[in-house]
Amino acid sequence: MFDFPALLRGHFCSPSLNDPAQATIAIIGVIACIGTVLVARRAYHQSFKATEIDDELVRRFVESAPLWRLEALQSSGDKGAEPEPGPPSENLT
Repeated sequence: MFDFPALLRGHFCSPSLNDPAQATIAIIGVIACIGTVLVARRAYHQSFKATEIDDELVRRFVESAPLWRLEALQSSGDKGAEPEPGPPSENLT
């Protein structure tokens, strides 16, 4: 039906290659796949850093917060402040 040797002529899996050459090509392919997995795994693990609290960033964030929100946090105690849609001047009704 099909003449596979004729279809595979010149292909790297061609029957004209001897068995050691085909084995070498297969081993090189497996090694390349394993190397690719290791490179991808290393890139994945280096794509994020461990989460640590940066005291300087926290201090700058608190200093830049609107005073009315800080007052709401301090007046609420341990309950947590209820979210307000905007500064007190916008909430006058």
